[in-house]
Amino acid sequence: MAVLSAFRDGVSVLQRNPVILVVGVAIMAIQQVSSLGEFTESFALIALFSLVGFGITIVVWPFFLAGILGMALEGLEGATTLDRFLEVGKQRYVSMLGAQVLFIGLMIALFIAVFFVSAIATIAFGIGFAAMEFDAGAGLPVGIGIFAIIGIVFFLVFFVVFMFLQFFDAAIVVEGERAFDAFGRSIHVVRSNLLSVVGYTLLWGTVNVAMFTPVYVTEFAVAQPGLQLEVSETMLRAAAIGLTVVVGGLIQAYLYTVHAAYYTRLLPEPAPQERADDGARL
Repeated sequence: MAVLSAFRDGVSVLQRNPVILVVGVAIMAIQQVSSLGEFTESFALIALFSLVGFGITIVVWPFFLAGILGMALEGLEGATTLDRFLEVGKQRYVSMLGAQVLFIGLMIALFIAVFFVSAIATIAFGIGFAAMEFDAGAGLPVGIGIFAIIGIVFFLVFFVVFMFLQFFDAAIVVEGERAFDAFGRSIHVVRSNLLSVVGYTLLWGTVNVAMFTPVYVTEFAVAQPGLQLEVSETMLRAAAIGLTVVVGGLIQAYLYTVHAAYYTRLLPEPAPQERADDGARL
């Protein structure tokens, strides 16, 4: 089965190429710039760090994403190096940047649209129940049920859209697709392997959440007011960020290696390495 094989590929690739783990940790460290705002009470500095963090996500992340996927692709065949990271990062940067902006814009637009539709539906149901004069005891379960249905629909819409578009990054690195064309390619690959991709997406997300749980729990504990420990709050926050960088970086390296491995398994035949060496196109 392609799904489980890809997760095994991720382990074997990282065993042969631990340098990918180093890149994953470096990527996560850069992504934590916005967390530096936690060490200050100045609203201006918090806003500045948040803005810089967002800028890094938009401008720098595409380079790292292309690079680590390029390393994972090469690692499937044998050894890979940091030179490969830099090479693919530069070659695919423009296409990856364009695709990343399109993807973020689409998800924001989708969120706004679904939010407004959900709000209108909630108001309409509320008016309807008020007109039918439900008593509080009978109306509460119905209201909870409606909110549950709206929440499920909300999740399913985002899940389906993400599932069909999630391989745009792999399409750019593995097959040399342009930014816009990469989304069409992702949709085509998913449609051709629908059941497998549904299983992969659910498993990938589950592994992601499960592996990040210690990080989430630690960050939540540190954020609790009135926490009485022998160390300062600053030290606790620094430790939480350090844990996020190390653990999150390792997880990120593994999951993106799995991502590249799974995508190559969905293709009719292995994509020629030469295509991954072509110049970036947009």
